[in-house]
Amino acid sequence: MERKIDEIYFTEEDKQNIIIKTYTPEEIEESVAVRKSKRRIRLLIELPILLLFVLLAFFNKRLEYPASIGSVIMLFFLVVGKIVDNDLMAYARCEHYIEIKVLEKLKIEMPTSSTILFPVKAMIEENGYISRFYIREEQYDSVTKESPYIKLTVRDKNLP
Repeated sequence: MERKIDEIYFTEEDKQNIIIKTYTPEEIEESVAVRKSKRRIRLLIELPILLLFVLLAFFNKRLEYPASIGSVIMLFFLVVGKIVDNDLMAYARCEHYIEIKVLEKLKIEMPTSSTILFPVKAMIEENGYISRFYIREEQYDSVTKESPYIKLTVRDKNLP
């Protein structure tokens, strides 16, 4: 894999050697359920705060201006959250993945923006192909010698 800023690209050699597998319907359902649960929790926090700001703006003249600003900020968070949720939900519904066995955690590269990707040297056991892969922080933290396997979701099975 190659990394350009926060985008990851498969090399031609990767495309020829990776083996793409398919999630079971139960795994996809579980992934979607987890995503919906996280969205529900976020909304249960943001909506009451927005309602509080709106009520303060209507019923308290001294706090009308700060409450209006707070309402606009909360609306911004709701819109951005909705956009991010749509992308994450599409990712949760992806059907294909690559299973890798992490051989070595490589030196962490300095992030260039908010997304942090961690490099690992890993192998696809079915054909013995070894390459550098980039994984998310929670995957990187969960890798141990006893549990070295990770599933990397692929959005398009024809063009990884």
